[in-house]
Amino acid sequence: MIIPPFLKLIRENPDIVHLHEPNVFVTTMLGGFAKLFMRKKILLHCHSDAFKWKGLPWFLVPLMTAYGWLYWLKLKLADMVLVVSKEYMENSHYLRKFKYKAKVFPMSLAPAFRVLSKETVRKLKKREGIPDKKVVLYVGRIDPRKGINYLIDAVNLMPDVFLLIVGSGDKKSTAELKKQVKNLGMQKRVKFVPTVSQKELNKYYNIGDVLALPTNDLTETFGVVLLEAWAVKTPVVVTDIPAPKRM
Repeated sequence: MIIPPFLKLIRENPDIVHLHEPNVFVTTMLGGFAKLFMRKKILLHCHSDAFKWKGLPWFLVPLMTAYGWLYWLKLKLADMVLVVSKEYMENSHYLRKFKYKAKVFPMSLAPAFRVLSKETVRKLKKREGIPDKKVVLYVGRIDPRKGINYLIDAVNLMPDVFLLIVGSGDKKSTAELKKQVKNLGMQKRVKFVPTVSQKELNKYYNIGDVLALPTNDLTETFGVVLLEAWAVKTPVVVTDIPAPKRM
């Protein structure tokens, strides 16, 4: 278990303590200590609600329910709350009650993403073993909330399309998706690439003809991959989830 750096907090004695959510243990301890014992201002930066998401194992439900109460307490103690999108603030069961002290602070884009030449992209596709077909790209974590299984089914209906999945996640979800690809006979039309650096990721964004974000859960509160795709002029398709849809 990670021990919160209480001594460092006391030594540096900041005027404002900036904490990021969701974080079950560290921010709870640091935030409570800074607010109650050091009388510091708390800035709570919220990226998503991490409670009872799709695919959550049953044995974690009581823990995440308890964390929901802690999250509410941290929001109550915070002097200001930052959220990554207006849609997240309006659709979150927790944040709606604290809109009076919340501000929208969108995520930013790293400078690594840029357009590559057509010749460079052609060579990259050859290196990756991707055929001369239209490429649907998915970038992100692999877990049940992301709806990748629906994307695989959709691509299966388009025989002249190749699916490129870039990202890592829990072993069970990854194994299930690979089994789905095998059962559909799509092994030559789908490629899985583990999480890569931003420099490498830029190459995959350029390879893609379109980025698909098939998220099926409201925990998708922003969708920074959309910004990254747009930076290289790759069009995007999203599901009817408030934050990505508005973007």
